[in-house]
Amino acid sequence: MGDSDYLGDVHGAGSSCRPGCDRRDPDLGRGGDSVSLDLANATDGESIKAGIQVLENLVIFGKNSMDVEPQLAESWKVSDDGLTWTFKLRKGVKFHDGTPFNAKAVYDSFARVIDKTHPFYNFGKWKYVNMSLGMVNEIKIIDDYTIALVTQKPTRLCSTTWPSGSAPSFLRRPWSNTKTR
Repeated sequence: MGDSDYLGDVHGAGSSCRPGCDRRDPDLGRGGDSVSLDLANATDGESIKAGIQVLENLVIFGKNSMDVEPQLAESWKVSDDGLTWTFKLRKGVKFHDGTPFNAKAVYDSFARVIDKTHPFYNFGKWKYVNMSLGMVNEIKIIDDYTIALVTQKPTRLCSTTWPSGSAPSFLRRPWSNTKTR
């Protein structure tokens, strides 16, 4: 069987090819269009499915497990009282426009969701904020590559919802091409 025979099967038996298509191009189907690629503002599965393909989080589930692993965070620790989560960030990471990824970028990405005085707070509806950042009282920039989140009470902040994409994601700035209102 040649490559074209095998790849043609992607279309299914008896499927037609639109004019100008190459039978070797697979047809892909989705349940709908993405509503938003800003995962902190996404309210639908299609947005989350697309967003996690192009964005990165501080943490992520392991490839073949539900173990939480670092992604943009190199490491993290929780204070003895369980209230402060301190993240060491990866160095040398840049946004699509060349802007460096650092603690200020993390601060802005989180603060725009929970701080009503942040200049970008009104750019989203943040319907699911309680799943990811509802317990956060304060965001502290420790240095260029360290950030701390202080919670209201001890919580499993990054162990359940963050790796699945419900926390603010990075490697694109949703406000980078948007004018302040």
